Amino acid sequence: MLPHDRLKLVHGALLAIALLGAACDPSHLLTTSGQDPVTDSSSLTTVAPLSGVVLGTDGKPAAGVTVRSYLTTVAPLTTVAPLTTVAPYRTAAVQTEVVTDEHGVFTFQEPPEGTLNIEAIKSDQLKAFKQQVVVAKNKRLDLGKLALQPTGTLTGKVTAPDNPYATNFEGVDVFIPGAPYVVKTDAEGNFTLLNVPVGTFNLVATKLGMGRAIATDVPVKAKETTTVATLKMVLALPSIDSMTPTYGGPGTKVVLKGTNLGVTESSLLKIYVDGVQAPNQQILDPLTVQVTIPDSATAGTLYAEVNGVRGNPATFRLLKELSISPASAELRIGNTRTFTVSAQDVQDQTVPSPMLRWTLGNSAIADFVSASPEHAQAVTVEAASVGDTLLRVSSGNLLKSQSLHVFQVYNVQVKQGGESVSELTLNAMPEAGSPDVGFVTSAQLAATVNASDGSTRGVTWESSDPSRVTVTDGGLVQTARGAAEGVVTITAKAADAPDVKATVTVHVTIESGLNAGVD
Repeated sequence: MLPHDRLKLVHGALLAIALLGAACDPSHLLTTSGQDPVTDSSSLTTVAPLSGVVLGTDGKPAAGVTVRSYLTTVAPLTTVAPLTTVAPYRTAAVQTEVVTDEHGVFTFQEPPEGTLNIEAIKSDQLKAFKQQVVVAKNKRLDLGKLALQPTGTLTGKVTAPDNPYATNFEGVDVFIPGAPYVVKTDAEGNFTLLNVPVGTFNLVATKLGMGRAIATDVPVKAKETTTVATLKMVLALPSIDSMTPTYGGPGTKVVLKGTNLGVTESSLLKIYVDGVQAPNQQILDPLTVQVTIPDSATAGTLYAEVNGVRGNPATFRLLKELSISPASAELRIGNTRTFTVSAQDVQDQTVPSPMLRWTLGNSAIADFVSASPEHAQAVTVEAASVGDTLLRVSSGNLLKSQSLHVFQVYNVQVKQGGESVSELTLNAMPEAGSPDVGFVTSAQLAATVNASDGSTRGVTWESSDPSRVTVTDGGLVQTARGAAEGVVTITAKAADAPDVKATVTVHVTIESGLNAGVD
């Protein structure tokens, strides 16, 4: 507890301290002490003088009494206003002071327009206080009589039962809104407010990180100490109610929605990820904030902190690895292929159906034909022109790339013995035994695929009538036993482009002594 002499209030010096007032309904903060005599005067274009008479304890006019007016202003708050916001009623930084004459009369010649509190001060122990005096144009206001009375004392205790972080209550401001009466508590939350004028007041306790409390209609009696009921400060803990997206890699931009974030003043709100303040904090609206997951993130635990008060944690699923399937890709011009992504988090768990961002290095070589590559688990790519490019999928700064090769197949050439061939004549194999001397029943063919990249590309072989002529995967053409005479077509197709092909016509004969014809 501060020493008694430091608790005495010097009116002019402590006016600005009440800026820490409570965010509550203004009608609950001050008590109106009756209706003042008002005279309408439509001819007045400026605020008329404000006057009254101060009476001493003997009921006679008191000369030489200091009279002060405190201008109060209304500043309504939202439910998410931070604790440092100006209270709905506060003592203005500027006050007006006059002294009563020998008849006890005082006059404020140019009172400010608005709502005033008027205090008459003979000494620390002898005062009078009048609240809610409305000053406006076209009105003459006579305050009437202010009777001086001995002052009283308020004492009590401040607690914060709902705040587990509040253990040391030293420095809590306890004050009367709209008046220059304020004191700070000791470590146990005890306070004593001295030399308070007689009246009925509201009492506010507040401190950043602990919350606020309001005691209404607190009576102050002459020469008495009033013990105020315990001021239980209430603090609504900030909470993160939702996030979009719910997973991603370091560097991901996350939109958070919550309650009690106090984002009307962004400097008071801090979002932490794994104990590190999230960078690039941006207020989107009073309940929404966007942050970036820092590169240092290791687990994805988020919490909001407002005025030093930490809310309950929320979990962002932090990704550590991405994979693209298929793992490699070659595409012929005009063809399409679908790629999918899989993701693992820092707990080595697979994230189901991750929706991530896809990009292509050169859209002139290949481009997306599926919708929303910005947010997809799978994308379809169509090859457009010969070349190489990169297909990428990312989440924040987490990136997976793979090469994409686009080629074109021009033609297929079939050769026998190094020479191009388009026709063959083969003898039919006998139904039993070996063929006669001079019979040619097979031929070895070779196929070459000519492509844009010059790569050695495979072929597939087909026979139009395997009952007469067969062909192996290696291009060996053979007549079947007992094959009837006729014509069979052997086709070599490019494996990567089945529509690109070459054919060889095989004439099957039962005559002897024929050599395999080369055209």
